[in-house]
Amino acid sequence: PECDLLIVALGQNDLPRTADQFLADTRTCFNYIAGTLKCAVIVVAIPFQPGWWGQVTGTKALAFNAILKYEAEVRGFKWAGRWQEALTPAGQSASGDVAAASASAADGYHPNNTGHLQLLNALWRDIEPMVKQALRRPASAAHNYVASPRAAASGRVAA
Repeated sequence: PECDLLIVALGQNDLPRTADQFLADTRTCFNYIAGTLKCAVIVVAIPFQPGWWGQVTGTKALAFNAILKYEAEVRGFKWAGRWQEALTPAGQSASGDVAAASASAADGYHPNNTGHLQLLNALWRDIEPMVKQALRRPASAAHNYVASPRAAASGRVAA
């Protein structure tokens, strides 16, 4: 397989596993990538829910992000850690702000439109210099994408 850039973004669904399981699976995945692909690799932190800080889930996610960071860096992969602190309570879906048919249910956990933009902006701040360097283009001034002032999602599906 050929690619120019691979972004590895693991989800919060991995948290039920033990740290030993997560470490073993991360090594298997990263070793496969390092041994198979000849492209730039960026590993993205597991994004935190605002209520995780100081909680058991947050402690576990911090440990998993430490594993991801270390295992990425020892293989020469780039680390994009800003997702860990990107989501705010305003970015979590709440009743009425996410259409029932959209990819994110109004469950107070998944990101709403604002949350997706928070994740995008955090990811872009981490990867823009790497992408620009790979494309040999100068980095632009800091840029944040902004959400529509509407509180509700449109229900449209992204292309």
